[in-house]
Amino acid sequence: MMPAQLLHYSVSESGGAGGKHYTGESIESFGNEMWIEGKKKSISRSTVERAMKTALELGGMVKGPKALDVPGAHSYLYPILLRFGVIDSSPENDC
Repeated sequence: MMPAQLLHYSVSESGGAGGKHYTGESIESFGNEMWIEGKKKSISRSTVERAMKTALELGGMVKGPKALDVPGAHSYLYPILLRFGVIDSSPENDC
């Protein structure tokens, strides 16, 4: 069994020329993409918000990454939401 790869995440800086321009509330100095360092993959703010909304609608009882319904990003966002306590990891949550 191979050890899990440790990934590092960062949020883009504001004012970037690429990607969708978000018109909602923002935090000064931060952009609208989350970068997975080492994979050179970005996840848009709208995708993160969609995963967060799904997790909250399920009351944190998310059976697995695919239940977040964000193809291509679920395997990256699930552990983050788990770490921040948005997703319940207790044994009783075996939906």
